[in-house]
Amino acid sequence: MAEDNMTERKPNAPDNWPDKFLASYRKCGNITKAAKATRVDRSTVYARRESDPEFEKAMLAAQEEAVDLLEEEARRRAADGSVKPVFYQGKQVATVREYSDTLLIVLLKANRPEKYRERADITSGGEQIKAYVGFDTEAV
Repeated sequence: MAEDNMTERKPNAPDNWPDKFLASYRKCGNITKAAKATRVDRSTVYARRESDPEFEKAMLAAQEEAVDLLEEEARRRAADGSVKPVFYQGKQVATVREYSDTLLIVLLKANRPEKYRERADITSGGEQIKAYVGFDTEAV
């Protein structure tokens, strides 16, 4: 009976808090922030996730959407850059577009690991061995 109470909404929470939570979670990707925006305690969210497989599935889908938004922003910063002001003697005199080489590298490694992942060629006893950093041998 105590577990049933954990999935109950707070007295002031909206009746349809799961839908509102998922909508917020899709945008922010943070359980605590989405729970606060929905006016439910995050423990309520976790309890619902544990007791409701459909809600758990919906949370995973919402998390994927949130990560897609992060990836979209990373790609924008890497490829399109951001315009930053240039100041001289306290006054803005120009702007400059800055790109993120780090984000570009991360995106390349994630999307074309066979070409961009870290690797080292090692020779041992006359035999060349290829070593891949962060390469999951279980996946082969």
